[in-house]
Amino acid sequence: MLRVENGWAFVMAEPRRKGGKAIDGNQIFGEDFDNMDGLRVDAVLKKRNGRWAVADWAIGATDVWYCDVGPKSLKRDYGC
Repeated sequence: MLRVENGWAFVMAEPRRKGGKAIDGNQIFGEDFDNMDGLRVDAVLKKRNGRWAVADWAIGATDVWYCDVGPKSLKRDYGC
């Protein structure tokens, strides 16, 4: 999912290996993976000088940390 609004972008993505194969989170994060909500990557970006810059990001977040980063309307329908 990608949503862009007024120079801000909100991204939720499921990472995959080349060719579309799923990534085994246990191999990467070990026991910590049990405390994560999968490998979903959430990111809030801000356009600065014509380029996108990451304002904040998380992998496997179990909460809606992104509500306070950028405009809330950008994240409507996603818990904010």
